[in-house]
Amino acid sequence: MLFFESQCTAFTLVEVVLVAALIGILAVALAPSIARGMRYRTTRDVAQKFQQAVLAFEEYYSDKGKWPNNAGPGVIPSEMTGANAYYFAANGIDWWEENPTGIGGRWDWDNYSHLGAYISIANPTAEDEKLLALDRILDDGSLTSGKFQKGVNTYYANDYSFIIDL
Repeated sequence: MLFFESQCTAFTLVEVVLVAALIGILAVALAPSIARGMRYRTTRDVAQKFQQAVLAFEEYYSDKGKWPNNAGPGVIPSEMTGANAYYFAANGIDWWEENPTGIGGRWDWDNYSHLGAYISIANPTAEDEKLLALDRILDDGSLTSGKFQKGVNTYYANDYSFIIDL
């Protein structure tokens, strides 16, 4: 009969420390990428909400032949509540009255017959870098041109309002 000598295989303390150090180095190297991804996700969420809102208001206009009346920041236009709440519900909008929006401020609907109709975020608090990233998703990457602009609707919102002109 043959007897086999059993060997106990285990990690040494040096091997465990080396693996822990490598995992730490990888975590430090990946942290900026993870943070960038999380910022992009937040910005993308705001862009999707703008797009949902545009669809809801355009559907309302298509059905009624006019835009809803002006509403204040964080207020759903009265024409889009009650029996007409369908426009928001059908587009998954249950966040209009939320604060913050993802870039600070409040969602706003502005309808001025002589200036136009706008979906905006009144008084955003995000830094310009985040707003430019949002503009790159929605538009041309410039806050001074295109449909997504800074400070166009100074009639009601302050100079830091960001809008999409319908």
